[in-house]
Amino acid sequence: MEMTIFKNNVWTQLRQVLSGRQVTPAMLAVLFALGDKKWIDEVADVLKRYAAGAGYEPTVNNTPTAPTETNHAAAEAIMGSNFLGIAQVEKAFGVKFTPAQQQKLAMIPESILKVLKACARTHILVAGFPLSINNVRANSNVVGNAEQLFCSMTGTGWYNEQPFANVNVEVRWYLLRKTPVNNSTSRWYKDQLKLLTEGEENPWARDVVFATIALFLTTGERLFETIWVRCKDTTSFRDRVCLGFSQGGLLIDDWDVEPYGSIGLASSRNS
Repeated sequence: MEMTIFKNNVWTQLRQVLSGRQVTPAMLAVLFALGDKKWIDEVADVLKRYAAGAGYEPTVNNTPTAPTETNHAAAEAIMGSNFLGIAQVEKAFGVKFTPAQQQKLAMIPESILKVLKACARTHILVAGFPLSINNVRANSNVVGNAEQLFCSMTGTGWYNEQPFANVNVEVRWYLLRKTPVNNSTSRWYKDQLKLLTEGEENPWARDVVFATIALFLTTGERLFETIWVRCKDTTSFRDRVCLGFSQGGLLIDDWDVEPYGSIGLASSRNS
């Protein structure tokens, strides 16, 4: 009985500490990896005081801890112009990441750096911002480049009311392939998927559109000009979403799953 009370008291105090620091369970691993010593010391103090039989009233601090970028510079050194970090995305779309969003993007694990070295020329590493395809299309920086970016601008696209075009990109790191998967043209969609290697997946159209437009706004490079790519999404017509740059800008279309010589498969790393 005493042990149960002890444990409950400890976790009650710990929850107060976590709440005061605006920490969720999902952020704990990030905090430890970042070496947030003040937070670690605070939690350790709770445990020590209860182990000694003393009470503890945590000091609640509602001031968000400034996120510390870890390995961003190293990733940019590896990827070069294929690195679209927080600053690049903010400039490209004229947006601003919140402190909480920056915290989610603060750490790029060492294991990812090893992956980047193998695909620095073939992939884009981009920080995701919560925009949908229609949000991207309506973005003022995109509208200002309308003739180069989208064949269908706001309100005129066939997909304006389609669910796939109205779901936001997640705030996380994306590592997307800049070209279709090798030898993926002239294949059924199910056979294209078989070409994905371990650690690869077929991404959502919103992620590919976001990264593709962000890259163009940052470097002027246009992807998928000769070979389009299939994405994971299906439309309300049950056709597969495909996209690529044409002469008039990025075109998003819906095709069935049959083989086409001009349609390959989009790919991203899922690690």
